[in-house]
Amino acid sequence: MAQHFEVVVVGSSLGALAAAALLATRSWRVLVVPHHDRTPGYAFEDVPLLRRPSTAPALASGIWSRILMEITDAQTFQRRLRAVDPMMQIVGPKLRFDFARDRACVRTELERAFGDVARHIEGIYEALAKLNESADAVLAGEAIAPPGTFWERQKAISAWSSLPNPEDPYSRPWLLALPDDHPFRVIFDLPSLFATYTYPASALGAARAHALVTRGLMEFSAGEESLRTELVQKIEAQGGTVRARGRVTRIGLKKRQIVNVVVDDEDPVATSFIVTSLAAREAMALAGQTLPARSFPLLGTSARRFSMSVVVREEGVPVRLSRESFLLSEWPQASEAPAALHVQRHDLDGEHEGLVRLDLELNRTTSSSYAREQALRILERQLPFIEQHYVVVDSVYDGRPLWDFRSGTRREIDRTSLRTTGGEILAEPMPYVYALDQDAWRHIAGEPLRFPVEGLFGIGPSIVPGLGQEGELLAACGVTQLISKTDQKRERMRKELWSKLKMVK
Repeated sequence: MAQHFEVVVVGSSLGALAAAALLATRSWRVLVVPHHDRTPGYAFEDVPLLRRPSTAPALASGIWSRILMEITDAQTFQRRLRAVDPMMQIVGPKLRFDFARDRACVRTELERAFGDVARHIEGIYEALAKLNESADAVLAGEAIAPPGTFWERQKAISAWSSLPNPEDPYSRPWLLALPDDHPFRVIFDLPSLFATYTYPASALGAARAHALVTRGLMEFSAGEESLRTELVQKIEAQGGTVRARGRVTRIGLKKRQIVNVVVDDEDPVATSFIVTSLAAREAMALAGQTLPARSFPLLGTSARRFSMSVVVREEGVPVRLSRESFLLSEWPQASEAPAALHVQRHDLDGEHEGLVRLDLELNRTTSSSYAREQALRILERQLPFIEQHYVVVDSVYDGRPLWDFRSGTRREIDRTSLRTTGGEILAEPMPYVYALDQDAWRHIAGEPLRFPVEGLFGIGPSIVPGLGQEGELLAACGVTQLISKTDQKRERMRKELWSKLKMVK
């Protein structure tokens, strides 16, 4: 391995790889170390399983289009995406609602489900369309978010002034005319329960999550792993290095400034900048430092998010169950968070033809001990008799044995059999659901981009959790700008090229 990289990116999430690709395109020498990030998939005796649903709503975002325009031929990349239709399906007690790509079909569904207020809900979507058009322009702009310095704050205030900032940040001003117990309120908030990393979601976070899912949801045709592979190829084509495996064991400092990083206890790799998807506390611990309690915002957590894979025979799954669904076991009271299940459907082919894999995500849980049963209860309540068709059930997040139903009864399989196919023996940590402070910037931001060590930056879920995956891309663009500005010559060349690209567009 080369002993010097200008930037080391710790993590291999979409945001981390986007930051690495942007920096490599701007001629920075980049090393990517996956650290604790794992591949999306694993297998049990050649039956493919996923760690989590692979939906990427941020692919419909203007900020993603801007990143593509800089790092690759955007049109070629977009051709590898496919449309999800219906984009979202809600299944609950006495209600089923499909959000199709065809607006006329959506209008028909609104009239069928909410005849008395259908026209009003259409007006809500018109207002959201205007909001999200403004949001696209802001997020794809040059303003760094969340801002850190005085001038960054001034630029951000100016750029973000076109977006609503209600006095009650968790209100839903678009829904004021609807009764508190109207089912559309739940439908409106459902995407934000999974597409953001916070609970409750702010007004902007909820509106943005709903828009990204319902205005044109896309997915990479060959799955999340192929999206990661595409970004890795872009990084390596620009001279960057991406390690398939590796864990940062220490960050070296000199006078509280980054000087090197140790990967897998090998010889130190000299570097000036580290960009990480880790939360600040974890990153600082690698540097042997603690967070300054008074001057650094500390994020609270309200719960965690649990995922699992369920493989079933296709006769146990309703034909009309769409690719993307949200299941509710019951309608919640106005003041409650619904117990909701995000279900992603994959019809397997080849030697597994006739099987369907349902990748489940439970919106909130405090413990993994019984989360598997909790998720299955919601699934079985809305899809009756599905339990008679189970083939394989597993989650990497609870450390419990895999359930094998192929013999007709449940057999518990020790997790050691999954080790060679990408699984883990011990339970993997569940993603956090954050609770933001009332003073959080725009009620979407958590930790700052700059961590309390010079040259150490954050781009993970803890930075802009209120916007979910889109927030990770926003942080990636912000950190790329901050690093690029330290070399004025390269930054000037980049701006000249970007101006030419805009002219071509």
